[in-house]
Amino acid sequence: MMREFFTGWKRKVGILTLVMACVFAGGWVRSTLVGDFLTKSEMEVISISGVFIIRFAGSDAPVTMAYESAILDRAGSGLGYDDEWDSLQFGFGRRTFPVMRIVNGVRSESTTVDFRIPYWSIVVPLTLLSIWLLLSKPRSTA
Repeated sequence: MMREFFTGWKRKVGILTLVMACVFAGGWVRSTLVGDFLTKSEMEVISISGVFIIRFAGSDAPVTMAYESAILDRAGSGLGYDDEWDSLQFGFGRRTFPVMRIVNGVRSESTTVDFRIPYWSIVVPLTLLSIWLLLSKPRSTA
């Protein structure tokens, strides 16, 4: 009975998209309690307060990778990730700001760009796609 349900590519892709939607929904819930920061060289992915923030730092940093996690307080992140977005529509946003670094006594300036992507914009389309893939009738073979 169940084996016949999973025949065909639509059902298999439907299960995959449903699993992805569940993973992102879990990240969405986690981001309301914990801030996660994944850094690789000049790119940083931040999960905080129900949004992804992807940060591109214009620097010649050495290739490194780091992960940090921080428990958020009740009042919100308090880390400035909700402030001063150039245009904030439906939770999406973009901002740029200058950054000055001093490494080994050498001062360098660069511009950092942040893109804000709300979790709902990932979870809802993945869920709807998986519903359509799982519940649509398979074509009958002639």
